[in-house]
Amino acid sequence: MTLKQCIEALRSFQALSQQKLPFAASFVIAQNMQKLKDVVAPFEEHRDQYVKDIRSQAYENEQGELVLADEVAEQFKTDIEILLNEDQNVKLKKVELHGLDGLDIEPQALVGCIEFLTLKTDANKGK
Repeated sequence: MTLKQCIEALRSFQALSQQKLPFAASFVIAQNMQKLKDVVAPFEEHRDQYVKDIRSQAYENEQGELVLADEVAEQFKTDIEILLNEDQNVKLKKVELHGLDGLDIEPQALVGCIEFLTLKTDANKGK
């Protein structure tokens, strides 16, 4: 799983965690979120420090906007893309969800974690 996939999965699990779910599913989601936070948080801290550092290289244009030299901006983009595409050793558990007729969540919110979800109707429960 790449760092980018970890970030997307964390966002999706965070959206799903806002729903009222059975205890077992909520617990597995919380475990998955913690594993993902352990990977994503250091990246975000490092990225924020990197942004802070390169801001010092920005200059003001005629409109008063901060501008970075093209080569600095390009290096930032390259460095971030390398990190985002780096493989992470994260093992997430499948979340089994049953009887979700009342679940109100946008499909787009689940895109990052869909491969870790198993949806079952009440008719399939126990099978």
